[in-house]
Amino acid sequence: MGPLKNKDSLLVLWGLTGIFFFSYIYVQSGRLADSFYGLGIYSLSWGGYFFYAYQRDKKLAEKIRQEGLGDYAGQGLLEEALVEEIHKAEKRNLDQENQFLQDREKRANYLLRWSHQIKIPMTAILAWLDAQGIQDKNPRFQVFKIQEYIDHILSYQRLQGRDTDYVFQWLPLKDPLQKALRTYAALFIHKGLRVQMDLPEVEVLSDAKWLLFFTKQWLSNVVKYTQTGGLTISFQEGKLIFQDTGIGIAPEDLPRVTDMGYTGFSGRKFDQSTGIGLYLMKEVAENLNLVMTLESQVGQGTRLTLSFPKQAYKMSH
Repeated sequence: MGPLKNKDSLLVLWGLTGIFFFSYIYVQSGRLADSFYGLGIYSLSWGGYFFYAYQRDKKLAEKIRQEGLGDYAGQGLLEEALVEEIHKAEKRNLDQENQFLQDREKRANYLLRWSHQIKIPMTAILAWLDAQGIQDKNPRFQVFKIQEYIDHILSYQRLQGRDTDYVFQWLPLKDPLQKALRTYAALFIHKGLRVQMDLPEVEVLSDAKWLLFFTKQWLSNVVKYTQTGGLTISFQEGKLIFQDTGIGIAPEDLPRVTDMGYTGFSGRKFDQSTGIGLYLMKEVAENLNLVMTLESQVGQGTRLTLSFPKQAYKMSH
């Protein structure tokens, strides 16, 4: 900031004028000692100026770092111009951020309206199937998948917002798990998959809605990628464990399966993965202050572990 902004030009100017000053004194006095003495005085004056400019700019920079610009208007033409440009840049950034937030809110409102509107034909399809006495489960499962995708979109939108509605409270861990299992019960039965839940009486400090979303998303994955066997759910030493007998995750895919849009070998093979489900689960787990880990062996199954902090669970007696 200040004159030091053009220090290279000033150094060149100092050098040229120094040479001129040195030569002029020598021509006038004819003695080198006078020339060197004059050059020393000249250099000290410039040195004092550089030191003063450095200290002034240092104080100004420190003030801006600690207090911000506020109403500071600058001292001198160069500083005034610089401060004015910074104020303009801050205003532009603020305007852009406000516009971004407004656009995001518009998109969120549109998606919300769209999700409610699309449920109307989905409900009509189910009603028509009932009216026609059609017992085939496949059309109903396809409608269920559409609902899953809608939930993905809405959950992703909510997670991107600053005002995501997390409500932490003590709740029985089995409540969201049982609710999620009831949602997917028909799919497990249709594929002949068993579910065994062995939970102690435990309460967790969490958000019921988002914990339910997390569980439903994982059950959806288990149903997709498990052909025989099923799922075991247990709780040990603060860890909620889901162990399935599915196709497993390839070792090279395991570090990346929670990345946004990553489908991996299993997703490409079965053409059922959107690459968003595990990403949403990871985001939800982090927002719930939980640690999510995955262990898997191809052809043997996958173990999902959700670890609760010690202060976030308590055993009921």
